Amino acid sequence: MGWKNTRKSPPKYLVKDLQEDLKSVGVFISTANGVFGPKTEKALKLFQWVCAKMTHCLKDKKHYSRVKTTKILIDGSLNLDTYNELTQWIKDKKEVTGDLIRISFSDLSNIEASPNFKKISSAKVFKSELVISKSAKKLISDINNKAKNESVTIKVNQAFREKSVKLTGAVVTPAKKSQHLVGHAIDCNIVDGDNWNNSTSFKNKKETEGAKKLITALKKQDYRWGGDFTPIDSPDFDLKLDHTTFSYEAKFFLNQRMISLNHEIRKEKI
Repeated sequence: MGWKNTRKSPPKYLVKDLQEDLKSVGVFISTANGVFGPKTEKALKLFQWVCAKMTHCLKDKKHYSRVKTTKILIDGSLNLDTYNELTQWIKDKKEVTGDLIRISFSDLSNIEASPNFKKISSAKVFKSELVISKSAKKLISDINNKAKNESVTIKVNQAFREKSVKLTGAVVTPAKKSQHLVGHAIDCNIVDGDNWNNSTSFKNKKETEGAKKLITALKKQDYRWGGDFTPIDSPDFDLKLDHTTFSYEAKFFLNQRMISLNHEIRKEKI
C-alpha cells in the first residue's frame, strides 16, 4: 500500500521516522507508532498534495514562497521524489499552511460587512476584513464588479467558517462539507436601494430586479447561487470545490488548521 514504489525506491526509511517527519511538517497529527496505516498514508498524500498544489509554506512562522513540485504523485505512497522533498522540508524547517487571505472591506466598492457579520476567531484578522481562500479571490472581485454594475451592495454575513464554531441563524442546516469550510463561499444579503434582498425575499419571490440581474450575471461566470440548491440556501454565492475530491479534503485540513494554530494570514488587495 503505502510502501509501493511507483518510481525509484527511496533510501531505507523507518515508518516511525517517516511519521515523525510528517508530523514536523504538519500533516500527521496522530501518535508515531511505526505502523503504516490509513492515517500515515493520508498524511503522506496531504504532503504530496501541498507540494504539487501550494505556492506557500511556513518558515520561522512566516509565509514563504515556494515553487510547486508538480512531478510528485499524489497517491499516498513513498517514492524517491516524495522522500527528497520531505527531506528538504525537514532540513529547511518548513511547515504546511493553508491558502486563506484577508481582504479589507474598505478596498471593495460594493461589498460591506453586514450588521451580523461573523468575524473568525483569529486575533490576526480584524472585523473590517473578509477571509477567503486565495482560490476564491476572483469570486469576490467578480461579485464586487457585478454589484457595482447593477448598483447594488453586498452585505456579507459570513465567508470562511471555522468547523469548531457553532453556527447560529442559518437559513438551512449547514452542510458537513460546506464550501464555507474551505473558504470558497460567502453568505450575504443584496441591498438594492432601500430593499434588503434576504432569504425571506427570495422565498416569497419578492427579490428586486437589481438582485435578479446580479445573480444572472454571476451564474453566467459559473459561480453557484444558493437559490439553486436543494434545500435552497439564498442569498449565497460560491466557487464550487467538489467535496468528494481529495482537493476538498486537503484544503479543509489545511485552512482549518491554519486558523486553529493561528498561522499568519496574508493580506491581499482586489
